[in-house]
Amino acid sequence: MGNSNPTGAVGRRLVFSVTIRSARRFQVMLVGDPLETDITRIRHAWRSAGADLLGPVDVSETGMDECLRLDGVLIFLDADAGLTQRLADLLESLDVPFLFLMPDAVFDEGHAVYRLSGDAGEIEEMIRKLSCQGKGTVRH
Repeated sequence: MGNSNPTGAVGRRLVFSVTIRSARRFQVMLVGDPLETDITRIRHAWRSAGADLLGPVDVSETGMDECLRLDGVLIFLDADAGLTQRLADLLESLDVPFLFLMPDAVFDEGHAVYRLSGDAGEIEEMIRKLSCQGKGTVRH
């Protein structure tokens, strides 16, 4: 019985496929005011996509300690330009992935910009972009 096959079947091999998932979900902070956006519906769509959408927080109140623990930051471009630029510069210097979001009123699908929505494809694209930043890719 010198068969080393644990199933006892001659000539067959068992192949085990294991998926390892992190217990921690992808976490993204929303910075700025989403205005009329239904944030509850959008937060649910992000959760369904495997990510937690935190915030929104005001651009002037964004804490760097918290941002360093996150997987990414989404910044509304309707916020104060000076504060937004300083926040973006700081996030970049700390290697915290971020993307800019356009308000729906000025969103143009012809440009490579992002908007806050509950669309699964858009959410997955933003998660992918945030995940790739800092790995030799260009931001935004």
